[in-house]
Amino acid sequence: KKKSCGRGFTQPTVGSPLTEAHVPAAHPHSRAQGEASAPVKRRASPKTPAKRPQKKQDAMPSQETIDRNTRAVKDALKREGNRRCADCAARGPTVACIAFRTFVCQPCANAHRELFPDNKLKSVSLAEFETDEVRGLRQHGNEASRKIWLARWSQSDGEPPAGAPREALKRFLSRKYVDKAWVAGGQPAPPPVPAPRPVAPPPAPVFAAAPPPAPP
Repeated sequence: KKKSCGRGFTQPTVGSPLTEAHVPAAHPHSRAQGEASAPVKRRASPKTPAKRPQKKQDAMPSQETIDRNTRAVKDALKREGNRRCADCAARGPTVACIAFRTFVCQPCANAHRELFPDNKLKSVSLAEFETDEVRGLRQHGNEASRKIWLARWSQSDGEPPAGAPREALKRFLSRKYVDKAWVAGGQPAPPPVPAPRPVAPPPAPVFAAAPPPAPP
């Protein structure tokens, strides 16, 4: 038997089979208990580019290293082969030419700056030197430079004297480092142009004496 509950549906009695008609419909917006929820799709965030590792800046040399390098350059300058300028006859060079690993005087350093703008020049007494620069100056120097750049040079080729004009120094440096005129195995140095010999004036023409006039 069925009993009326007074709310629109009947309640089955004990022992009667339970059918779908006896179960109230679930609300369309409600979820059954225990039902797994649908997975929520999340929008993929744009990938950020990987940061490049920053280069480590070279550590500044300590004052002890700077002082040690300065002493090493001054000691190299005291060597017998470095007491004369590498590019002229001046004594007592004061500037280090880093590119050629030599010591030059101040006038030659000025000529180097005009002829080779990218060449690094440093004052021995005022500048700070890196360890590689010190190594190059100690292992090379003026004497070794002469054996390379002036291997076939002779006194007849000439050399700028101390205090030579800047234009004369630039011409010599150009022949030495640009033309490589005296490098061993390089192009032979062009012979000096001989001075023109004075041309003797042609001898005066000799005219024969006129015969004496015939007697009347």
